[in-house]
Amino acid sequence: SDGIHCGEGSKLAADAENCQFTINGGTVNISGCGSDCVDADDYGSMYINGGTMNLNISHTDGTGLKCDSIIYMTGGTIDLTLSALYTEMVLQLWGSAGGILFNVALVAAALTTAIGAVSSTSEIWEEIMLEKNPKVYTYRNFCIVSCVLSCIVSFLDLDTMVKVVGPVLDACYPPAIVLAIYFCAVRNTADPRNLKAGKWAMISAFVISIIEMLVRYSDMFSLGWDALANAYRALPLSGYSLAWLPVSIILYALIRCAASLSRQGAK
Repeated sequence: SDGIHCGEGSKLAADAENCQFTINGGTVNISGCGSDCVDADDYGSMYINGGTMNLNISHTDGTGLKCDSIIYMTGGTIDLTLSALYTEMVLQLWGSAGGILFNVALVAAALTTAIGAVSSTSEIWEEIMLEKNPKVYTYRNFCIVSCVLSCIVSFLDLDTMVKVVGPVLDACYPPAIVLAIYFCAVRNTADPRNLKAGKWAMISAFVISIIEMLVRYSDMFSLGWDALANAYRALPLSGYSLAWLPVSIILYALIRCAASLSRQGAK
């Protein structure tokens, strides 16, 4: 059955008006349906003017929004979740035995990735921190901390995990990209002037990425950080999540030029 079914209408205007789905604000959460999440049958129509719709599609024959007539959307947010659909598809295509095999393969792949991630990150942290306190900052302790944190995060469901952790991962990409561009585009990477400019370019990319992460969390949890959001969206290319790019380039050029002028003045 549908999560919300607006009934069957007809070509008559009076019937069509009684066969509408309208949302102007608030939040609608729909999950576990046997068919469509929201269905405006036949001549029904949908008016989405605001609010948030969290739709979890859990059946292979289901859709998020189904409207046989017209959908009017002037605002609002639609969040579609398909994770429950994967299990349903496996069970229908392969049966119970196939589902067990699929889950075993999934666990094995996840375990392999987890071991590699914990091992490699622990080695890096040990190399960086070992000299400060050899008894505390050991490979074994970093592995334990990583496993404990992973265990805590694993209590979240998959959709929440991706939704919450996603912005953190996205914040790590810009400084890494700046670092890669530095070693690919700069000829003399060991030059102190280039190193100083590259360092501040990475820092600026990371700071802007943190600001974007906070803005996304503000939108996600309705924190009301409008001033921060407006400041970030005023930056060039912020609509494409690339606000860090022009800032990093400009800051690198300014610091590099300033370092060169300072060196010439010293001579």
